[in-house]
Amino acid sequence: MYYQIDAIDSWFFRDAAPFDAGGVNNYAESIFPPFPYVYAGALRNCAVPIENPDCNKNTFSRRLRIGWNGVIADNHIMFPIPLDLYIEENDGRFIAHELGLSSAAGSSFPLAYFLKSPQKNKKPPHVNGGAYINEKVMRDYLYAETSDFSVCPLGDYIIKENRIGNGIDDNKRMAATGKLYQQTLIIPSNEEHRCSLALEASGIKSPEKSIIHIGGDGKLGIVTRIEKELPIPEPPNIDSDCFKLYLATPAIFEKGWLPGWINSETMTGTFTHDKHSVRVKLFSAAVGRPVAVGGFTCKKNEKSSEKLHDGKDYKLKPTPKEMRYAVPAGSVYYFKLLDGNMKDVIRLFHKKCISEYRESLGFEHWKISRLRYCSRGFGYCLVGAISKHKRGEIHDV
Repeated sequence: MYYQIDAIDSWFFRDAAPFDAGGVNNYAESIFPPFPYVYAGALRNCAVPIENPDCNKNTFSRRLRIGWNGVIADNHIMFPIPLDLYIEENDGRFIAHELGLSSAAGSSFPLAYFLKSPQKNKKPPHVNGGAYINEKVMRDYLYAETSDFSVCPLGDYIIKENRIGNGIDDNKRMAATGKLYQQTLIIPSNEEHRCSLALEASGIKSPEKSIIHIGGDGKLGIVTRIEKELPIPEPPNIDSDCFKLYLATPAIFEKGWLPGWINSETMTGTFTHDKHSVRVKLFSAAVGRPVAVGGFTCKKNEKSSEKLHDGKDYKLKPTPKEMRYAVPAGSVYYFKLLDGNMKDVIRLFHKKCISEYRESLGFEHWKISRLRYCSRGFGYCLVGAISKHKRGEIHDV
């Protein structure tokens, strides 16, 4: 089931930068779209778990499964631009083109090939709000049917609003001295365009329409069930032994930028799930700068209470999660298939969340096949073909 979230108020989604009202770091800027963990907390306000008679614990956290999550703008699904493309600006329009492959032999680069741009010493153009492509362009990219792709600035669909506030003294319940701060909030609409957050979720049931609190300040939004399937591109028919994986959402891997199931020496690895298996070799990648992912726990700790001077018990605020670095959305990995077939590649990776970190389990869950895929929307993956031009540049992988 898909859900759409529209803003009633301006939204604020914090990043991992330190923030302290009245201190040195007194400025906080909202990110958009938010990290996938935000949706789990938001849906708790309106949804209940669907009970599974074969499961002993039918809690919300156990039953919720989040798949794709991101932005819908003017009725189009928006994907972060793949990082194996470079952008050119022409008369106010942004067009993306494929990066070329070049052998890394004789260099310290860890992979066999690196991606290069024909534009030497040229600064890429600034794309307001970040570069995105819609589902039609994404299909062309995955199918490798063209080398030119139309780019949409996300800033055309949102408004950033600066606000100045003052911290509150918890004891006096009034404005505190020396606690000024500034925030940049997001209004996901303007006079010409409108965008919404959207996600795929299963294991829960909710009313057709609900009002929820979302984000760090508990801003209001309307969540609506989408009865039809969203047009996320289907996988192409790949007639070679090379393919690429595109990450539509950030992914947390055990080895940083490298998935834990890939050997860092040979760059080969085997991915197995539900009696299906493929062995591949990673020969190139376009990975962006890591993003810090934190957040707060959704459930309260039973031991998180303390007695104050009046003898009453008070529950503390939910504790922050451990900070992790994630591969950013838009990252692309190039693989060669060594053992297995393309049907298994698509079955194992396409529209699957391949992020490896699990809260409370860390990375130690490889023997439990049901936990292979992430249930919180991190590392949502799409399988794409490699263009004939690029395949012609690949030798001795």
